[in-house]
Amino acid sequence: MANKTITATIKHRQATATTWESKNPVLAAGEFGYDTTNKITKIGDGSTPWKKLPFFATTNLSFAKATWGEISAIANSGNARDYFDVGEEKTITLTTGEEVTLVILGFNHDDLTGGGKAGMTIGMKNLLATTYKMNSSNTNAGGWNGSAMRTSTMATLLSQLPADLRNVIKQVNKKATAGSQGTTITTSVDKLFLFALAELASKTGLENSTGTSIKNNAATYEQEGTQYEYFKNTVGDADIYKACPALVKKLSNGGGSAYGWWLRSPSLGNSTSFWCVIPSGDVNYYGASYSYGVSFGFCV
Repeated sequence: MANKTITATIKHRQATATTWESKNPVLAAGEFGYDTTNKITKIGDGSTPWKKLPFFATTNLSFAKATWGEISAIANSGNARDYFDVGEEKTITLTTGEEVTLVILGFNHDDLTGGGKAGMTIGMKNLLATTYKMNSSNTNAGGWNGSAMRTSTMATLLSQLPADLRNVIKQVNKKATAGSQGTTITTSVDKLFLFALAELASKTGLENSTGTSIKNNAATYEQEGTQYEYFKNTVGDADIYKACPALVKKLSNGGGSAYGWWLRSPSLGNSTSFWCVIPSGDVNYYGASYSYGVSFGFCV
């Protein structure tokens, strides 16, 4: 029998990341799409929109070595857990020259402002070298949403991130009480954020806390978020009002001393303080004008 020659037409498209994101087309089965911004390729299946397609790679990727374009493409597919693990680390360099080690906190956890879930949540393993105030005076009025930490400091820190990372960070909705001892929950739209008590501790840990100010207000604090998988693995159901080694963070990306670091949760017991993880790893509340460490999170 004579050999038969099989011929086929290979289709391909190319566009910038912005165009792919806004158009979100369905590629035909076997059709290639190339993102000229992030230098990634996807192959269509005839039914899955661009943003949900995994990208095509010829090498194995690790979180530490992957580009932010690759990480973003994987996160957008909703399948990041198939590629990466909670707890994996990656070190970046800020525009100031300071190094920051990041760690994967969870997958499909945070609510995107535009709807759906962010594929990955990532946070700092330790603290920046510089400490910051939540507000210029001792007040928690306006809560996290109205704080100088959110409206000023976070904007400055965002501008210091590498451009390729800034370009893939997603806006998410974060919740916290409104301050001034009120129990109303306010939702803010953030690219960089501090963590809430409930994102570190489990529901059980909050409700069984030896800190009466936490235990008595557990139902309210629980509305500010849910425990990230990273902290579920390291903190579990522990009472974070007691020393918790997993919550100890050090200045200068771990090169400095253990130091207190701010949370976005206002204290419900007074109108002057926010919660903070102190150097021994347990939580307490401090006046908003005190200067403490910063460990922020973000989503891609």
